[in-house]
Amino acid sequence: LSVTFLLLPVQVLGSTATASLAAAGDTRTALWISGVAMLLNLPLAWLGFRGVGDWEGLGFAGIAWGTGVSQILGMAAVLAVLARGRAGLRLAMTQLSPNWPVIRGLLRISVPAAAESFAMVAGQMVFLTAVNSLGDVARAAHGIALGWETVAETFGLAFGVAASVLVGQNLGAGRPGEARRCGFAAYGLGAAGMSLVGAGFLLYGEPLIQFFCPTPEQEPIVAAGVPVLKLAAWSMPALASCHILSSALRGGGDTRTPLAITLAGFFLVRLPLTAWLTWDTVPLPWGAQLGLPTLPGLGLGLRGCWLAMQMDLWVRGAAYAVAFVLQGHANRFTAR
Repeated sequence: LSVTFLLLPVQVLGSTATASLAAAGDTRTALWISGVAMLLNLPLAWLGFRGVGDWEGLGFAGIAWGTGVSQILGMAAVLAVLARGRAGLRLAMTQLSPNWPVIRGLLRISVPAAAESFAMVAGQMVFLTAVNSLGDVARAAHGIALGWETVAETFGLAFGVAASVLVGQNLGAGRPGEARRCGFAAYGLGAAGMSLVGAGFLLYGEPLIQFFCPTPEQEPIVAAGVPVLKLAAWSMPALASCHILSSALRGGGDTRTPLAITLAGFFLVRLPLTAWLTWDTVPLPWGAQLGLPTLPGLGLGLRGCWLAMQMDLWVRGAAYAVAFVLQGHANRFTAR
């Protein structure tokens, strides 16, 4: 963790440069650079862990250093591309002096976006404590099912980038109607891809979990993981909206609406429902100090956690869809 924190500026600078290229319509350069960095990551992490020759390596921390070196090389490659000029962008030393009007505009958009990310991380951490309280089997099943769900999210993340870029470009060109069409088209394509993967969860949920749990003693993990993975299949359209239409709103300069939706979804829907659906009894905040009684819960265990997650996704997904429609009709896709 300390190595990752030390190299965090490298990640921030590299991701900012990559996002700049994407906003200019060039996502292929980042693909090639990230691909090469990923290929370098494996041998560098292996060397950092195992060492070479008389050098014994750094152990577990060497993996982080290997990954960090690959990230440094990737960042340097992206900056070199920008320094030479690409997709209408060119980075020059004369542009590195502070431009306060630009900085204020960036802060108006980025501060709510950063607050949204912080709120999501905080909500996920509290949610994970509920999962961890259910024991090792539930924790393992949750991690495996979440890993397979991430495969489906690849479509949402990819078309989310497309939605953000195309909405922003068309609004910048004074074509709000085309911006709306691009946002809905990106959602339709992304939701279709995610739903197709979700159908695979329904049909092949058991072998997918068994892929990570092949031994008989891991059968309890399979029994716990298959139902929640199949449950996730039904929320793919909502999850697509959370990724794609939220990105479309951000591409239009609206980062406050996603912040409000994230706060409401996690702290008013997911976390209260998780406590009620997961545990047999639900302690109230500061209930022990105030002498308050506990509330009865449904005690559904891991399935309760995932039911709460799916309800949150549907609430947030519907809210993003409504917000995008309202913003588009009002032509309010502008930085606030």
